[in-house]
Amino acid sequence: MPNLFDDVPYPGFPFPETHPDRLATIATLFGMTPPLLESCRILELGCGDGSNLIPAAFSLPQSQCLGVDLAERPIQKGRAMAEALGLTQVKLEQLDLGDITRAWGEFDYIIAHGVYSWVAPEVQEKALGICGENLAANGVAYISYNAYPGGHIRDMVRHLMLFGARHASRAEERVHQGIEFARRIAESRPEADPYRQLLERELKRMQRLSASSIYHDDFAPFNAPVYFHEFIERVSRHGLQFLGEAEFPAMHAAHALNPDASAAPEEDLDVIAREQWIDFLLCRMFRRTLLCRKEMAVCRTPQPDRLRTLYVSTRLQPVSQNPDLTSAQAEEFRAPDGKTLSTNHPLAKAAVAWLGAQWPRRVPFSELESAVQARTGGDCNPQTQGPTALENLLLRMYAGDLVELHVHAPPLALAPGERPVSSPLARYQLQEGRMVTNLHHMSVEIDQASRHLLLLADGTRDRAQLLCDLDARIAAGEITMEKDGRLVDDLEEARRMLAQALDPNLDRMAQLALLMDETR
Repeated sequence: MPNLFDDVPYPGFPFPETHPDRLATIATLFGMTPPLLESCRILELGCGDGSNLIPAAFSLPQSQCLGVDLAERPIQKGRAMAEALGLTQVKLEQLDLGDITRAWGEFDYIIAHGVYSWVAPEVQEKALGICGENLAANGVAYISYNAYPGGHIRDMVRHLMLFGARHASRAEERVHQGIEFARRIAESRPEADPYRQLLERELKRMQRLSASSIYHDDFAPFNAPVYFHEFIERVSRHGLQFLGEAEFPAMHAAHALNPDASAAPEEDLDVIAREQWIDFLLCRMFRRTLLCRKEMAVCRTPQPDRLRTLYVSTRLQPVSQNPDLTSAQAEEFRAPDGKTLSTNHPLAKAAVAWLGAQWPRRVPFSELESAVQARTGGDCNPQTQGPTALENLLLRMYAGDLVELHVHAPPLALAPGERPVSSPLARYQLQEGRMVTNLHHMSVEIDQASRHLLLLADGTRDRAQLLCDLDARIAAGEITMEKDGRLVDDLEEARRMLAQALDPNLDRMAQLALLMDETR
């Protein structure tokens, strides 16, 4: 039978929460000693065109990465990318999950993103069986899936759209007719009606997605949400247990809603019942669950002392140009994605201000500790027995999605060097579009001028040569410059503007984690 993903390509993206760095970090906090990333074996089920696995392999050149998918065209596309980047440790295979056996050996990290809820029940069991048979003793598996109770809402809207598109045959036509039918139903209700508001919320969510994404996610033959506790029951039959969620803040989200209401019932619940209770509280629709072997001893309380082996990063920056980091005066910090932190705690202010200045670098805990000591007059003493105030502070901020913790630091540049080197992966991806994957395994959209700069910054050109080649592209009409909303027609003015923007643009490329460390 024809494969739907061959007929309608699914857009591939990197998913930071699936990177082995994230899996190993959560495992480390919960008392495990996960396999070293530098030499690990990674298996991705349903890898598509490799847009998630290949960037992970690029950041871990000594790893062995295997991706499998049933569709032929995405696999061919991914193989071309891996070959162009010289990633000989990457293998992409077109095959059924049923072909994977114990003889394939053990994998340190197994990833199945966007697969489990969209396949037949027997394939779901096979995916869990692969994790049970092929996961290393101290390995971590990642499985994402649609979850109830929030999945009931998606189910309702999905069936509504399927009915509205029942006479359409082409993918885009089905999506269009389904969405229009849902919109007409919503608009037929009063504005304050809860049913209308629910439909409009789902329609707004779909506005951010491509038609092909909606087609494969909401119009798929299978779309089966599951209650968390039922999923864990299935998992346990394969010798696996719940480790945690790939998004650490998701395990603490209930407290942010209403601390008084969310704390009391949890005291008498085991970890599975507590997580299921949180799903009911949040009306959770989607989970990114991490699993490990059942015999592995897991410490359910994150271990603050484990932070000493980790790296720390944040994009938060002081709002004030001259923040007061030593007194009890409150200071506000803000990240480009809108996250904010307001604190009057000197330790927190010192840590966040220093970390923000280091971005995009991931900083070893010991280096952060030394910097904070220098700024706070030694309030954070490394000789103190037990968890320090800094460790506990970082754990709370990690739970609040204000800082990131890592076990791995990619070879990125904090600032452009004499001959800047952009990521070869990004340069390859720019050949077919504006979305690239940076060295933090995140998607970045590139504008026209930055595209040409990234393509030219391959380590062979200094700034003078970069400017000369950019000038040539301006003269050829490949680059256009704008000023005050208008196109700059004067060639010399366009060249002056380009020269003035060169260093700021290179600095911005570094901030976007798109430049390589030339010394590594």
